[in-house]
Amino acid sequence: AAPLLQWAQGIWFDLAEGSFPYPSSYIPFALLHKKVNLPAWPMQAACWNASQLYKDWGVRFHGDIHDVRYRIDYGDSGISLDVDWDSVTHVGSDRPTNFSRVSEDVVGLLTSVRDAVSIWYNITRDVYCYNVSQVAPNIKLSKPSMTTAFSQPKAAAAAATTTTTTSATVEARYTPISRRSLQGQLKSQAFILLCTLFSFHMISNVWTLTTARDFLKSLGDDDYGNRYLSIFTLMTPLSLVALPFQDVAIHKFGFAWGLQGVNFLGLTHGIIKVASTNLNVQILGFLVFSFFRCFLFSVVFSCLASFTSSHATGRAVGVMYVTAGAASFLNIGLTYLIEKLNGNFFIPNLIFVVLTTPMIYIAYLIGKALDCDVRAKEELHALESFSAPAASTYPAEQDAEDGNVAPAT
Repeated sequence: AAPLLQWAQGIWFDLAEGSFPYPSSYIPFALLHKKVNLPAWPMQAACWNASQLYKDWGVRFHGDIHDVRYRIDYGDSGISLDVDWDSVTHVGSDRPTNFSRVSEDVVGLLTSVRDAVSIWYNITRDVYCYNVSQVAPNIKLSKPSMTTAFSQPKAAAAAATTTTTTSATVEARYTPISRRSLQGQLKSQAFILLCTLFSFHMISNVWTLTTARDFLKSLGDDDYGNRYLSIFTLMTPLSLVALPFQDVAIHKFGFAWGLQGVNFLGLTHGIIKVASTNLNVQILGFLVFSFFRCFLFSVVFSCLASFTSSHATGRAVGVMYVTAGAASFLNIGLTYLIEKLNGNFFIPNLIFVVLTTPMIYIAYLIGKALDCDVRAKEELHALESFSAPAASTYPAEQDAEDGNVAPAT
C-alpha cells in the first residue's frame, strides 16, 4: 500500500508549481525534458475535469484537523481510520462492512483519484498501464532494487533500509550539481565548460563591438559617410527578433543544441567577415551577429540555471562575467597585431573563426554532462519520493528545512 499512496500523493506539489492560467510546459520540461503541456490550472483540472474528486463521496472528518488528531469515516462502508499525527489505525466497528456502499463511495473515490493523477502520469498521453514505482511518466529507474524493495514481502524496516541504501549508492556515484556546495557547483565540469564557452564568445563579441568602426573603415565605409557603421549600430537591437528561434532551439532540441546554435552563428559571422570585403555582404553579417548575441546570453544563462541551485546561480553568473572580462584583455594583443598589419583585419578575424571550432566539441561535452546530471536528478527524485513520509503525516516544518515553500491549494 505504501508505494501506491506515495504514487498518488507525489504529483500535487509539481501540479501546484505549474499552476498557471494557460497550458504550460514549464514543469514537465524541467522534470521530463519533453515538450508536453500541463492544462491550464492543472490542480483544478485534475479535480473537476479529469476526475470526479469534486463529488461528495461520503468522506467525513471528526476531531481536530489542525492538531492532526481526527477520525476519517468513508461513507456508510463501515471503514474508519484514526489519525494521530504520524500514526494511522483502523477503527473497529460494531456495524458490518457495507460492501454495497464500498462499491459506490470507496471505489468511486479511488477511481477519481486515479483519474485525477492521470493529469501528470499520463501527460504524454501514451501510457496505457500505470506503474506505481514511477514518479513521472516514462521515467526509467536504473536501480532494480527500487521495485523489489516494495514488491518483496519484507518488513517495513527492511524496505526502508533498502531504499536508504540505494539512495546513498546513487549519491555516492554522482551527486546532482544543484545538490552540491557552492564551491562544488563552481568546480563542476558542466560549469567550467560553460564558462569557457561563454568567455570565448564574449571575447569575440567585445572584439566585434569595439573594432566595428575600424573594421568597416578598412573596407571603405568612410567613403560612404560611415553609412554601414550606422546600419550595424541600428541592427544590434534586432537581437530580440531571435528570441522565438532560441526558444524553439532549447525546447525542441535541448541546451546542447542551443549552445551549438551559438557556435554556428559565431562561426557564420566570422566567415562572412573573413570571406568578403563587400560592405553589402557585411550587412548580412550584422544580422547574424545580432542573432548571435541573443543566443549567447539567453541560451547560456538559461542553461546555467538548469543545473545550478537558486542560491548559486547569481554567483555563478558573476564568476562567468569576471572570467570573460579578464579574458577580453587578450583583445589588446590583437589590436597590436592589426597595427603591424597596417589595419588589415583578416588574420585576427581568421583567428576567431579557427578558435570557434573547438567550441563545438565543448558544447557537445556540456550536453553530455547535462544528460548525466538530469538522469541523476530524476533517479534521486524518485528515490526521495519513495522514502518520503505520507503527505498527511508530513510536518510543515520539513518544507522549511528543505527550502521548499508549500504551495497554496
